[in-house]
Amino acid sequence: MLGVINLFLDPDLPYTWRKASIVIAKAQSAGPNQACNIRRWIFEFVKEGKLPLHSYSYKKPTALEDKGVAQEIQKRLSEKAKTGFIKTEDLCEIIVSDSIQGMFLQLSIKKPSISLLMAQRWLAKLNWKYRNKSNGMYIDGHKRDDVVAYRDVFVNQWAKYKQHFHIWNDADVGTTLTRPSHSLSLILITYDESTFYQNNQRKTC
Repeated sequence: MLGVINLFLDPDLPYTWRKASIVIAKAQSAGPNQACNIRRWIFEFVKEGKLPLHSYSYKKPTALEDKGVAQEIQKRLSEKAKTGFIKTEDLCEIIVSDSIQGMFLQLSIKKPSISLLMAQRWLAKLNWKYRNKSNGMYIDGHKRDDVVAYRDVFVNQWAKYKQHFHIWNDADVGTTLTRPSHSLSLILITYDESTFYQNNQRKTC
């Protein structure tokens, strides 16, 4: 502030009020915004006689610093993770929900929504991060009660289907098969035990 006043009031220097503030801002390795701030601080000092307080080492508190809010968001994210991948859009939707907005209201926090960039920062603070998928422990569940019950149903249904299968052999090669029009014919199509899952191409989660 003092540097701007000195440059502006020096009769030997041709600096205007605005130019003087820009020069001082550049000397501080800052830009036009800092020059505007300096001019505003000087006007406020002239008007009220109070110097502006600096904000060095001042950390603006965030909603995540409240344990209740952080725990509720973590809970909602964990529920979402059970059905698929977490996206920044998911956190944005959680923030605008009635439950989170109600907690913000009790804490006098005015944050009706957050941007995708802010959601990325919040996910990082909540220790959610992308990583390569790791294989979990394989557990053979063929003896589980529900698996055994399903297998019994499957075998009984298979026995009914098998009555309508045609079993080919060497004698059938090159011949045309005919069946009565009222008879149901089923053709068994098998596969080679390949199993495909959704998001197989995705390497990170």
